[in-house]
Amino acid sequence: ILHDANVFLVEPSQLDSPSGGGLDGPVLGRYIVVLQPGTADPGAVAAEQVGRLGGSLGFVYRHALAGYSA
Repeated sequence: ILHDANVFLVEPSQLDSPSGGGLDGPVLGRYIVVLQPGTADPGAVAAEQVGRLGGSLGFVYRHALAGYSA
């Protein structure tokens, strides 16, 4: 359980653009994890959580929000 993060799952239909350039389907097993505002070191938290829970770390977000893709 991730006590210091929120995981958002988005339906592909929510990502469709008005011009029809949406996704063909979900990307199974991929997530965007949003950490609590003010997380001091998102990279360290991401590495610890991915290491503990398994998976592979994608991009670490540090500016607009604290989080990571996995």
